[in-house]
Amino acid sequence: METVSNLKKAIAAKTEIPEDKQVLLISGGESLTSTQRICSYSSAGTDTSPIFLFAKVNIESNQPPLPNVDYGDDTDMTEMIESCMSMQPSLDTLVARTELAADLNDQAIKQKDICERVVHDQHLQQQGWAAVTANLEDLSRAFKNKAEMLMVAFSEFTKCKPSHKELLNKLGDDMKHLNDIPILPTLIENSKLASRSESITLRQWIDHHDSHNSLDRLIEICWRGLERFTEANAEQIRLEAQELLKSTNNSSMKEIRGLEERLFGLEKLMVDAKKVVDEQSQLASSFQNNRERFSKIKDSTLLPDLSTSHKQQLQMMLTNHKKMSDYRNRCIKAKHELSVNLHARLKWIMYIEQQISDLDGKLMIYKENLLRLNRYFEIVDQVHRSPGLYLESVVEALRRKRFSRRYLHWTTSIAKVSRELYETEMKTRREFDAKLGSHFLTNLFPGLSRSYPPPFATIQPDPFDTKLPRVTTADVQYLQTNLSSELAEKLQIPKDIILPHITNTPNVFDENSQEDELDLDGRHSSNPTPPSSPTRLTQCDD
Repeated sequence: METVSNLKKAIAAKTEIPEDKQVLLISGGESLTSTQRICSYSSAGTDTSPIFLFAKVNIESNQPPLPNVDYGDDTDMTEMIESCMSMQPSLDTLVARTELAADLNDQAIKQKDICERVVHDQHLQQQGWAAVTANLEDLSRAFKNKAEMLMVAFSEFTKCKPSHKELLNKLGDDMKHLNDIPILPTLIENSKLASRSESITLRQWIDHHDSHNSLDRLIEICWRGLERFTEANAEQIRLEAQELLKSTNNSSMKEIRGLEERLFGLEKLMVDAKKVVDEQSQLASSFQNNRERFSKIKDSTLLPDLSTSHKQQLQMMLTNHKKMSDYRNRCIKAKHELSVNLHARLKWIMYIEQQISDLDGKLMIYKENLLRLNRYFEIVDQVHRSPGLYLESVVEALRRKRFSRRYLHWTTSIAKVSRELYETEMKTRREFDAKLGSHFLTNLFPGLSRSYPPPFATIQPDPFDTKLPRVTTADVQYLQTNLSSELAEKLQIPKDIILPHITNTPNVFDENSQEDELDLDGRHSSNPTPPSSPTRLTQCDD
């Protein structure tokens, strides 16, 4: 449940490897993030899925680190065995040889355990190296995707260059228009600019709201960006990324040739070592059994024959002892050679990943600059469209004011008529229901009892467009008078709003109405009267 950061602190306390020099990976190459809980990594930290620790301080060193492991006693037992073999037959000799055999057996077991541990270490080193190469492949894949995305962004920006240049070239006229167009007082009455006595132009309003980046400065940045982001720059970055990705696919560095065969050979060596240990155990048991039998019989005449047999057995145990020492040394040597090999390869990995990190940072800078430049051109485009859009917005605000006022008037009338009609009908039906009740005649008129029309348009809508500025026809006429003919053409005062005319609702019970001409499907048997034609509402004051 603890975080990876706490694990690194515990590792630093035990191994003296600084936390910032620790890299923790799990199978598959995933790197452990300091802020995450260890349990968030599925099965990590178990015997079957260990966490691999890489000490950058050791990898950065010119010399591979020496293993800090107890490889047991390496004392040469030849002299001791030969000395024991030269002893005269006696009970003391029998005891000494029995104890020596037991000691040789214990040493064989310890050496076998050391061999197994060292061979297991090499299997873990192989798994750890696989995690490192997988991590490098993940980094390479992510870097490749970033490089490709940047190339796409470069390509899109290059396609837009002609339109960007055209846009910047038009800004001269746009600036003139911005300086000529006044801001209507009603639009800034709640801002700090409302206190000014002189008229405020659209250019001044823009500069006031973005005082940190003037339009002139923005245009300068855009021109510089067009000069900086060229196809030559994109090609250079593409070649750098391509060359780096090619370096990451160096199979001679990523694949340790012969490692599988070596580990297989070491496993076979473990089988031989186990046989030797079993033989040492049997010989030591033989010494112990002979000693116990002699203690019971106590026949000294047996000592010469036992002495001769023990000499042969000690010679066999000496041979086995030398074999076990050789097995242990071979395992230790194999681990040392693998460690030296991995040290060189890990230095290469660190170099490649540092190269990826450096170039990735460079790509990130290019990407951020491109995004920023695209945003600047979006602003420039907005500036270009500002004069026309401002004038159209003035006209649209006036049009919406007229529409909302007249629409609310129209819908209120509809709601009033519909509500009166609905309430009258509901009252009539309830009165009839009270008369009919549960009378048996209801069987002759199915659907007549407790059947009510749905309410339709009985509630008038809430007011809308209430936050619109108070733009009037006089404002539009003022702008028409003070602007050039080119801009004044965009100021067309909206025409009167045309909405359907509300007629008096006919009496649905009028004998002259066409209700009796409806067939059973609710359709008119003859052509119905066409609806009233739209009528122009009287113009309301602005």
